[in-house]
Amino acid sequence: MKKMLRLLALLATLAAASFASAAGAPPPALRGVLMTGGEPLFSLSDTDGESKWVAVGKTFNGWKLDSWDATSGTLTLTKDGATEKVSLESATVAAGSGEKATLAEATALMDQMRFEEMIAKSLEQQRAVLGKMFLQMLQQQGMKDAEAQKMADMQMKLVNILFDEMDIKGMKGDIATAYSDLFTKDQLQGLSVFYSTPTGQAFIDKQPELGARMQEVMMPRMMKAMPKVQAAAAEMIRDAGNKD
Repeated sequence: MKKMLRLLALLATLAAASFASAAGAPPPALRGVLMTGGEPLFSLSDTDGESKWVAVGKTFNGWKLDSWDATSGTLTLTKDGATEKVSLESATVAAGSGEKATLAEATALMDQMRFEEMIAKSLEQQRAVLGKMFLQMLQQQGMKDAEAQKMADMQMKLVNILFDEMDIKGMKGDIATAYSDLFTKDQLQGLSVFYSTPTGQAFIDKQPELGARMQEVMMPRMMKAMPKVQAAAAEMIRDAGNKD
């Protein structure tokens, strides 16, 4: 009987210690919130430097994301009967692991971004914008429409040669290297989460057109500045001739 009581006491002690350990373990730090237009995602990290983007209802290291109060910026976590609240204030204090991203992780992000497809579409948009810009510049210089179009077509042949030699696959590897050098593992993970959302996919889809729109915004300003540029160039040539 005494042995039985001792065994029960030991089991009770172990259970209490286990519960105390679980309850006493610090909750993960809330490092960021990503609003995607649907349900928010939360960047959580533990004391060992592990981090992950998690949605409400999911778990991270045993902590379940119970609810999110957007007004106070407070995330409620539960684990083994314990409840903890973490806020975005702690996100400004908690530092990332700073672990360097790998080339493989950066390449995976390039694939997720549909890099080759995006660049190919961007180049096609650039061809259209440049063709229009060349024609307008030549017409402003006083060329007749037919002659200006002929010269613009010749310039576009050179542009096409340049673009065809861009080697998009090789460029992808170089850009992936740049991403792995400039971003940490956590940051690449955050970008990956963003690009996996509907908003991120829309950004990828619209990026080529957005680039073309930016060119259209910039082009009139560049054209307006051309007389000043030409005048400055002529003055430089005159000054150089006078010095000789």
